Amino acid sequence: MPHIKIELSQNIEMQSYNDLFLALQKVLQDCADVPPQNCKSRVHVTSDFLLGDEKAQAFVHLEIALLEGRSPEVKSQIGENALKILNEVFTSATMGMQITVEVRDILRPQYFKKVHHVQ
Repeated sequence: MPHIKIELSQNIEMQSYNDLFLALQKVLQDCADVPPQNCKSRVHVTSDFLLGDEKAQAFVHLEIALLEGRSPEVKSQIGENALKILNEVFTSATMGMQITVEVRDILRPQYFKKVHHVQ
């Protein structure tokens, strides 16, 4: 279930996101007992953006959406650990950058899922 969505400015170069996705999935596994195979991870690179602070020329925003029911402490732990990972991955940036993390709930009555298995 959890959705891991990374949005970042196109002026950040990265060859592969697989290691980052695996590290974030590990955070969810360790903090919220989420099986990694339930995670859906994706990245969106955007070319059109404006940052209000002229000192920042790039951004990374991570949204982790989980089915409701985790305690505020668990969500805080997820957010802090995820931010630490992002800071480690993007420390070599040669420009000002904003890195943010949002951990949010998905309401169960508003989430629908159907899994199709290949036979």
